Amino acid sequence: MENSIKSEVDKLLKMKQELPEMGLSPRVQVLNDYIEAELSNIKEKAKFIEEDEKTWNLLNDYFVSLVKLN
Repeated sequence: MENSIKSEVDKLLKMKQELPEMGLSPRVQVLNDYIEAELSNIKEKAKFIEEDEKTWNLLNDYFVSLVKLN
């Protein structure tokens, strides 16, 4: 995490520790921008992750064998 973002996070944490949680504090725009950019990056990277095809046959067979025992 960049130093400028870390310092803003530290400020926000300090403020959150000292104030009651009422949703009244203003948005910290630099943090909001950082979060939106990171989410966008993660979504882009996720597009290139190959999804493993999962088969449940082995687990299903095991479950059925347990049910048959009872």
